Amino acid sequence: ALVLIVTLKLVATTACIGLGVPGGLIGPTVVMGALGGGALGVIGHDLAPQLSASSGFYALLGMGAMMGATLQAPLAALMAILELTANPNSILPGMVVIVTATLTSRVLFGHESIFISVLRSRGLEYHHDPVAVALSRTGVGAIMNRHFSIAAKSSTLADIEGVFDGTPEWVVMMDGGRILAALNEEQLRRVIAGLEAEQAHESSELPAGHGHNCVVVRADATLREALDAMDRDDADVAVITGSSKRDSGNVHGILTRAQIDAAVRYGG
Repeated sequence: ALVLIVTLKLVATTACIGLGVPGGLIGPTVVMGALGGGALGVIGHDLAPQLSASSGFYALLGMGAMMGATLQAPLAALMAILELTANPNSILPGMVVIVTATLTSRVLFGHESIFISVLRSRGLEYHHDPVAVALSRTGVGAIMNRHFSIAAKSSTLADIEGVFDGTPEWVVMMDGGRILAALNEEQLRRVIAGLEAEQAHESSELPAGHGHNCVVVRADATLREALDAMDRDDADVAVITGSSKRDSGNVHGILTRAQIDAAVRYGG
């Protein structure tokens, strides 16, 4: 009967959370843990009555284990057991089951606190350190570099040299409207020197390997979102466009990690 009740309670609680029904999580967690622990206590008492404690004590341990694993709050779970029993002898068995359950959930299955999991499933940010807040409040358009030019991958040496007419700080290399890489002035000069050494006055492709590995970030993104995109692709440069796709072709500016660091350090 206890196993059936805990199964039905688990299904009901999961359905309520998934459907967004208002309600708490600690109460159902405690109830399911107590029911599961009580069921194991009954089974243990039937198998070895001379070695097992009362089923109520196992229900208490199950409650603490479920609370510690689900909420990732082992100390709070242990204090709850101590307050309910008012017996210091319950600390050791409580510690054993709570630590085991918490480590199993965290290390073996990689689960975080259920509250953090719910926040993440709703796309909400739970980090509130000053740096994250500052990055989340500033848009990429506030600090991006707008001094750039566009160069096609199939550009000739004369075309590449003509890019310097506008004295850009960055050059975005594109191939048929698709963004390939971003080159700063020093990298572009190295490309020109290499092409001159090869006497490439004829049609020659601009090598993508000379530029920075870049990510494409929307113009309405925050600095936090841009930094996350750079981290995912191990890039140091973000090309700001009207879309998050590389074939958008509408470049608004260039953003680097150094600019983000400066914005955080000096407040923009």
